[in-house]
Amino acid sequence: MLAAKATLKKDAKAFLSALLTDDKLNNTLFFVKRCNFILNRYLVFSLLDALFVGVITAIIMLILRMPYVGLISVVAAVTNLIPTFGPVIGAVIGGFFLLLVKPVYAIMFIAITLVLQVADGYIIKPKLFGNSLGVSGLLILLAIVTMGNAFGIGGILLAIPVAAICDFTYREGFLPYLQRRKERKQAEEQKQKTDSC
Repeated sequence: MLAAKATLKKDAKAFLSALLTDDKLNNTLFFVKRCNFILNRYLVFSLLDALFVGVITAIIMLILRMPYVGLISVVAAVTNLIPTFGPVIGAVIGGFFLLLVKPVYAIMFIAITLVLQVADGYIIKPKLFGNSLGVSGLLILLAIVTMGNAFGIGGILLAIPVAAICDFTYREGFLPYLQRRKERKQAEEQKQKTDSC
C-alpha cells in the first residue's frame, strides 16, 4: 500500500470528484487530511516517547548495574506504546526477569518504572503531544476500554487517534451542522411569524 500510495491517492481523489459535488469533495478532502495529520502526529510522537522511555530505562539500569539491560529496556519501550496499561505490562515483565536474578533488582526496577511513568505521563507526553490532539482524558479512557474489548491489542493501540478523530468530527463537523440547522429553523419560524402578521 505504501509503494502504491501515490496511485491510490490519485484514484481515490478521481473517484470522489466523480461522486461528490465540489463543496462536498473539499469537505471530504479536508476531513481526510486532518485525520492523516492526527494519525501521523500520534504515531511519530508515540514512537519518540517509547524511545525516550527505553533509553532512560537502559541508562538507569546501567548505572545500577542491573542485568538484561538491553532486553528489559526494549520491552519497556515497546510496551510503552500501549496506552494506559502498557507501562504496567512492561514493569511486570521486566520485574519478573529481574526477580529470577535478584529480588532487590525487581523492586528497584518497579520503583524506577513507577517514577519514570509518572514523569512520562505528566511532563514528557504533554510536552510531546501538546494540545494537537485536544482529547479529554475521559474520552481516551472510554475509547481504550471500548476498542480494547472490541478489537483487542490493535484496538488499544488505535484508541487515542480514533478518539481524536471522533472528537474532531464532533466539534468541527456535527456541532456546526446542528447550529446551522437550528439557525435555519429559527429563520423559518421568524419568516412564518412575519408572513402571518
